[in-house]
Amino acid sequence: MELKLATMFILLENLKSSFAKEQGYAFRKGYYRKSSGDVWSFEALLSEMFGRVGMSSLDLSAIVDLRNEIIHSGISQTSFEHQFDIYENCQDLIREYLLRLLGYTGEFLLYSGSGMTPKRI
Repeated sequence: MELKLATMFILLENLKSSFAKEQGYAFRKGYYRKSSGDVWSFEALLSEMFGRVGMSSLDLSAIVDLRNEIIHSGISQTSFEHQFDIYENCQDLIREYLLRLLGYTGEFLLYSGSGMTPKRI
């Protein structure tokens, strides 16, 4: 599960980086910077990215906390069940983000609903 999550976190990093470059955010000393020169945190930049396609008011704290734990230590003390919940949440967020980015409107099936739960965008 940790390898699957690491893959999701790398994908989020790639999406975040593509978004930041598209927005013209400067990348200096290992961080994307706001026009003020302040550093964009991983969570703030993800929130900005999701918000630009209409996905606002997301609580990304569990994703960010688990990402930090796995990326920085290589292993997590979080239960498998909680890791799986976060994995499903990542799948749903990324799929919805990509669909919205492509301009899709309509229903899609949530990963977390085992392909049985529709969501409309």
